[in-house]
Amino acid sequence: MAPKRATFLTYGNDERCGETCKFIEEAGVLLKVRDISKEPLNRNELSDIIGYLDISHFLNSLSPAFKKNNLDKGPVERSQALDLMASDHTLIRQPIISTIRLTMVGCDRDKITDMLQLNANGSDMTGKDGNQPSGRNSRSNRRQTSGSRK
Repeated sequence: MAPKRATFLTYGNDERCGETCKFIEEAGVLLKVRDISKEPLNRNELSDIIGYLDISHFLNSLSPAFKKNNLDKGPVERSQALDLMASDHTLIRQPIISTIRLTMVGCDRDKITDMLQLNANGSDMTGKDGNQPSGRNSRSNRRQTSGSRK
């Protein structure tokens, strides 16, 4: 089975982000780490990463630029937020972790574990054959139990 891959976007030397990155790598996920202070995201890249998700989840309200740009005054237009985030990386919440299908922001290990399908100990949840283990939420188990409902 091919190893899982993800992109990890961060900036600076944030200790918590560093620990989160290490946690993901130790679980066997191949990470492409990008320091956006050295290699900034352009507006199109930001738009692709955020997709149709609520842009407010990606805005860093702790950045001095947040208040300076009056983002604390209420909702901001998506286009304006993308322009501001592209011009000042500190407005982007970190880390952003993305796979081909999913994107999340932050260091919540439980959410990262769910998103990357890792066990609580950080290891890959798929078996050696690449299939999910049978259990409460497995597809075959759902099929078996759904037939008994009327």
